Amino acid sequence: GDSEGCAPMTVNYENTSSNSPDTYAWEFEGGSPSTSMEANPEVSYTTSGLYDVTLTVTNMNGSNSETFTDYITINDVPSTDFSADENGLVVTFTNQSTGATTYDWSFGDGNFSTVANPIYTYQLEGIYTVTLETTNECGTTSESITINNYTPVSASFTSAVTSGCADLEVEFTDQSSANVTEWLWTFEGGTPATSTMQNPTVSYTTAGQYDVVLTVSHPESDETITLTDYIAVSDVPTSSFEYFDDLFVVEFTNTTIEGESYSWDFGDGTTNSEESPSHTYTEEGTYVVVLMATNACGTTTSSQTVEINALPTAAFSSNNATGCGPLTVAFNNASSSNATEWSWIFEGGSPAMSTDENPTVTYSTSGSYSVVLTVTSPAGMDVSTVDNFVVVLSKPTAVIDALVSGNMVKASNLGAGADKLTWTVGGEIFDTETLEYTFNENGTYTIELTTENECGTTTTSTDVTIDVFPEASLGSNFPIIACVGEAITLMDNSTNATSKEWTLPNGNPETSSEVNPVVIYDAAGTYDITLVVSNIYGTSTETLTGAITIIDAPIISFDGAQDGNTVVFTSLSSGVTTYSWDFGDGKTSDEMNPTHVYATNGTYDVVLTVSNQCGETEVSFTYTVNVSTVTEADFGNMKVYPNPASDYITISIDNTLGDDINLSIIDVQGKIIVTEKINTATHTINTANLLNGTYMLRLSSNEASFLKKIVILK
Repeated sequence: GDSEGCAPMTVNYENTSSNSPDTYAWEFEGGSPSTSMEANPEVSYTTSGLYDVTLTVTNMNGSNSETFTDYITINDVPSTDFSADENGLVVTFTNQSTGATTYDWSFGDGNFSTVANPIYTYQLEGIYTVTLETTNECGTTSESITINNYTPVSASFTSAVTSGCADLEVEFTDQSSANVTEWLWTFEGGTPATSTMQNPTVSYTTAGQYDVVLTVSHPESDETITLTDYIAVSDVPTSSFEYFDDLFVVEFTNTTIEGESYSWDFGDGTTNSEESPSHTYTEEGTYVVVLMATNACGTTTSSQTVEINALPTAAFSSNNATGCGPLTVAFNNASSSNATEWSWIFEGGSPAMSTDENPTVTYSTSGSYSVVLTVTSPAGMDVSTVDNFVVVLSKPTAVIDALVSGNMVKASNLGAGADKLTWTVGGEIFDTETLEYTFNENGTYTIELTTENECGTTTTSTDVTIDVFPEASLGSNFPIIACVGEAITLMDNSTNATSKEWTLPNGNPETSSEVNPVVIYDAAGTYDITLVVSNIYGTSTETLTGAITIIDAPIISFDGAQDGNTVVFTSLSSGVTTYSWDFGDGKTSDEMNPTHVYATNGTYDVVLTVSNQCGETEVSFTYTVNVSTVTEADFGNMKVYPNPASDYITISIDNTLGDDINLSIIDVQGKIIVTEKINTATHTINTANLLNGTYMLRLSSNEASFLKKIVILK
């Protein structure tokens, strides 16, 4: 069959193989079916293209295969496509069709062409449908596109005038492109405000800058043009200005509307024609500034009052800013005369603040203080700060720093504020910054310091102790009582001694340099001791008279004075430390000189035993005592009061014995202190001179005697 044709196409294959094949294997690229085992198959092709065909045959001897490249050609109707390049009314068409043998163009305006790629010129702007039909042996296809060859409109206009005074009439002239078919005007500030005329006339009655907007169009395009502030309508100017003053210099800002020329009068006899001038005044004052503004439409004026003020200058003084506290300071304002307000700050002062022009302030605490003055005027303010302007003095302080070295002291003042220092020590006075003083003996010394300045004096003192000189001291170790032949170790309380020399008259040894020598005395007696101690600062000597008493065993003796049944015993012994009396009636006493009252008649052996550290001795005497029977009743029920007594004792008695009565007061030593006679029923004895203690009150007559114990207590 045919190997080329239009889709769809059926091809009948005829096998022409040789040698009697037994089997057939066909492959049909692009065909349906795509394979076949028939000897002469029929295959359909629905898609255009070039297709291979392969046949493989087989018999008993083998197989053989053959491929026919692009054996089948399947054609289709042509593919129609084109593009257009517009250049105004001229359009260049580019044919992009495939498989066509003929071309038929329709340009949409009644004209045609068979050229493959025509160039066509339209006579009028418009919208056209262009169609291309292409044809081949398989058929015809077509494609259409729309051509819009309208050109964009262009907006433009002018006017006879663009500025002038109100009322201003303006004739507008359209200068847009020729293809415009419609106009729309907008006139800001104009009458009418809009128009669709091609060349309208508009009136402006109010001064200002006005935009004009024109929109032109045809069926396929439009364009708008806006001329900003195109119309300038003037009026007489509105004169106005602002100003900023910096003390004497004033910057004027012209805020006039519609002004073209200007004339300034600054009120001080000077003028200026600048738009926004700067002017410097030479004096403070009030000035009327006038601005005259002019344009083609006329002239107007405006004015303002300008106040020229200079900045104040803060300053102050005082004639008594330094002195002793409490210090009252009178401040003198020395600021410039244009200051209208004053604000003071007084560090450390009272008051701490003030708005007075010339305040008075009291400072109570010493120190240096700053003062701040802020002054204000209509033009502004100024601040003056003076540090340490006020100096409040005080009495100086006095603080002693003393350093002792050996027998010398060095002292200095740690206080402050003194103009003069006076030291007093050891009865001496020194006017020096520091004190250096040498002491000659041990002791605690007072160092006194007086500091002085214009505000007064301050005195302080401190004690320093010098303890470097040797001091010989036998102290509480003496006196010593020892026995004959007893070894005595001598001790002392000396201080700061590096060497000692003992002198021991009649002792063994009589001298010694030992620290604690041992001495023996061979005879009873009282002995002196001399001790000399020394160190690098000097020597010290102490002699103690009767420092050592050497005793033997006590020497004993006593006596007795008998008065009736009362015996006052008196010891005549020596070297005694203890007494022991045995009165022979079973009674004893350890007093030195006891008084004893015997209760019955009889003969009594009285034994006195005395002792000391060296031994004991005993002696005895025999006393015969006759005792009368006498009681308190025999003396008329005697009463003694008060007992204990202080300054007096009263005795009330009714003497039944009929005799004068003798009164005695005896102390514990047996000594009669008071003797008086009683011849009245009540008798008072003055005891004001008696010491506190126990006494015996003895009453006696010719016939009898009686003892009563009394106590003096004050």
